[in-house]
Amino acid sequence: MYNNVIIQNPYKPYIPPPKKKVANNNEEKQPSNQGHVVTPNNYSQGNNQQQKPATDTFTGSNYKPATINIKQVLIDFHSTLNAIGASEEVEEEVKTYLSLVENQSKKDKPNKKMIISDLKIAADVLDAYITDALNKPSKVVKDWVDALLLQNIDFKSDESITKGAFESITGEQSQTAKVAEKRLAEKALGANKEIEAKEEVITDTFEIQEEPIQEQIQQNSQIDELILIATNKDVSSKEALKSLSEAFTIAQKEENKPAIAKIYFEIAKIQNKENNLPQALDCLHASTVLAYTLNDNNLKTKTHKTMGKIYDDAGLTDVALSHYFTSLGFDGELDDTDNQADTLISVGKIHSSEYAKDDAIDCFKDALELAKVKKNVSIMGNVFYNTGKTFKQSGENDSALKNFKQAAILSQKSGDNGSLATVYEEAADLMSDMSFANRAVDLYKKSYRIAEKLNDEDALIRIRGKIKALR
Repeated sequence: MYNNVIIQNPYKPYIPPPKKKVANNNEEKQPSNQGHVVTPNNYSQGNNQQQKPATDTFTGSNYKPATINIKQVLIDFHSTLNAIGASEEVEEEVKTYLSLVENQSKKDKPNKKMIISDLKIAADVLDAYITDALNKPSKVVKDWVDALLLQNIDFKSDESITKGAFESITGEQSQTAKVAEKRLAEKALGANKEIEAKEEVITDTFEIQEEPIQEQIQQNSQIDELILIATNKDVSSKEALKSLSEAFTIAQKEENKPAIAKIYFEIAKIQNKENNLPQALDCLHASTVLAYTLNDNNLKTKTHKTMGKIYDDAGLTDVALSHYFTSLGFDGELDDTDNQADTLISVGKIHSSEYAKDDAIDCFKDALELAKVKKNVSIMGNVFYNTGKTFKQSGENDSALKNFKQAAILSQKSGDNGSLATVYEEAADLMSDMSFANRAVDLYKKSYRIAEKLNDEDALIRIRGKIKALR
């Protein structure tokens, strides 16, 4: 729901602009954007089932979307309509399309395409009203509808449901309604809001006493300690969410927006790790909104890059690229060359997956130059690895092997055994394809020995199978 708040920043001269991509007409399978926001306290009591973590830089990942009923969607949509307070004409038009959705959902076999079409038309009508009211483009409702398509929707209405998807968890109105209502309210307040905010700051400055300052320092220390516990790599996801929930309660009570933004981001990372995609996007949305409010460029680039990665893994490359390039813009302002390089690798991998070899290689070349600024051998190794994969894909085997060799040298130099094992296995796959069985087996064995040290059972099983196939 926050593509409409993305600010496209100017890039550094060596960063290529976004390439125009062919639109994907399969809207049912390729929606964009994300859903509602749930408070961190709800996550500590949510789905704690152990799921397969998201995979690393060299592999993709799958996700299992949440399931919601079309009845909950309609309830949330009506909540949004009521919160906005549109004109009678607009309200009547929107309700007409929602009625069509409701009638279709009550059939024994609801027509999925018709329901989606009517929901999108209703969203467009409501967004048009918001656009007129704000005198600037708004896609808040459309983005919300698109986000629903990331989840599993039961298009057969369950009439026993009385609460929307968001309200059933939090007891509050839908996040879409909150955002739309807030924007219209901000438009109505206009300049007065800014004046009142300045007056409040001045007043607060004179009213602050020594005791509240000490109390705030103590609370900030508590929050930092709880976040530190949650981000410890040895702490389980359940324990981490519990600590972040406690931190959120303290930060919310004190209206500590920087802390709240950071907590939302940390929760999103955990939910993404556990493959809870909708929850991860919910928290990233909240963190992003706060990042723009606080003008925190460091947090902006982190949230956009993380969202880009999630959408990338989900196969929604257009949305992923939008977030990646926004992240690159903020990194340019921060002069964070390492993060720019890492993000450009992700962009290059998208181009490579779409067989746009030249675009991919251009991105990898730019990423390499950026990585050289701070001599980051780990990122440099990643660049060579992905460059090698791209050449391998296009059948340029000699170029692929040269890049794999450089990737292996740099991975070994950086001490990244996981990446080194991956490079050896990828090079071995290429040798196998080229019918150099003995050389392939040698490389597989190198990868296998590293996998043993890392206790990577999946890799061990996979490599044993590949060696067996060559003998």
